[in-house]
Formats: sequence, structure tokens, C-alpha cells
Amino acid sequence: GVIDYTLRRPVVRRDGAEWVVTAQLARVVGGYRHPMPVGVRTLAGWTIVRGDAAKDAQVVEIRVNSAPDAIWLDPFGNTDSPFASHYRLPLSPR
Repeated sequence: GVIDYTLRRPVVRRDGAEWVVTAQLARVVGGYRHPMPVGVRTLAGWTIVRGDAAKDAQVVEIRVNSAPDAIWLDPFGNTDSPFASHYRLPLSPR
């Protein structure tokens, strides 16, 4: 089996003192479901959330305290997914 997820359409917005990053996380094909980690990078480091393994498609939301510059699927490479490194997206804070 394969763990195959995509990360699409990231959106960055301000909410008071925080930055909010949302993105679509979807299972593409493959026999395995996994609570895929999604990370947002700032100058302070990474903030990680995990998707719900029971859902084929969902929106993940990550709140950070400083301007984000990237969102990555499985940023630390802890998941046995040959496709995760394809979803390393730059962000443009507004």
C-alpha cells in the first residue's frame, strides 16, 4: 500500500496578533489512511498539525505568531510517503 496525500490552495490571513494558514489536504490514491502531518514554517520554527485520517478531504488550519513563509506536507519526513516532498509550498503573507 501507499500513503498518498496532496496539499493544495494555501491561504494566509491575519487574525489579530496571529497568522492563520489554511490549506486543503486530500487523500489521492493508495490503500493507507494516515493522520498526515502538515507544517507551517516561520522564523521561530515549525508548527505542525495532523489531518484526520478518517477523512478523504479536509481543510487544515494552523495558527502561528509570526509571518509564515512555507507550508509543507510531512515537513520532517516521518511518514513513509514517496509523494510528500512534492507538496512544499511557499506562502505570501498578507
